[in-house]
Amino acid sequence: MLVLVFMVHDVLSSDTCIVVESTCWFIAGVVRLFRDRSSGQRLMPAGQGENAWGFGQIVELLLLWSIIFTIAEAISGMSLKDDVPDCRK
Repeated sequence: MLVLVFMVHDVLSSDTCIVVESTCWFIAGVVRLFRDRSSGQRLMPAGQGENAWGFGQIVELLLLWSIIFTIAEAISGMSLKDDVPDCRK
């Protein structure tokens, strides 16, 4: 009986089990997201919706792109500071 308990513990604490559990929670979250979004769309008046772009969405995308460009610049090793001469000499 004790061996069975250890076997169950090993299976539940394995990396594979953790990945499967995380994947299941991710899928459940995505399903819940779409279900909540569709129920919210039904409550909105005709002509209005969550798909309309506003100020918040545009700012969010600009901030996201600035992070992506910063990461790409760091990976490529290039910087705008490399082209500017050092005036402190």
